Amino acid sequence: MQADQKKMPLVAAMLKYKKEQVYPFHTPGHKGGRGMEPLLAGELGAGALQMDVSLMAELDDIHCPEGCIAAAQTLAAQLYGSDRCFFAVNGTTQAIQAMLMTAVKPGGKVLIPRNAHRSLMRFFVSTRRSLPGRSKKLCKKILLLKQCF
Repeated sequence: MQADQKKMPLVAAMLKYKKEQVYPFHTPGHKGGRGMEPLLAGELGAGALQMDVSLMAELDDIHCPEGCIAAAQTLAAQLYGSDRCFFAVNGTTQAIQAMLMTAVKPGGKVLIPRNAHRSLMRFFVSTRRSLPGRSKKLCKKILLLKQCF
């Protein structure tokens, strides 16, 4: 059964939180825009800053979603025709590495383009998976780069 793809459960929860006019004692530090530099606040918009909140009980738990995040992930999975969908935090690097750790078994091979995101290199170094078709010299350089991450 296909769900209503016009629903936005996470946005609805954020709007509800904004409407309650809570004075936050949690991250982010701009406190719903109150502490934001005026020029930047003007560019981003007061409404957006009031919805820039941490994930807390009112907005579900990203690590074990049961409410609005779970509903949004289910909608996304249905939209993309996948069995499940998981929202990622901490940006693209974390999402790429989590996906690879799930999909690539130790000893498995991955074909990557020359211009691949550098998070791929960090994945191979930190998980000690091999880099197919890479020379030992390049692998040593990558190991040295590990100190830069």
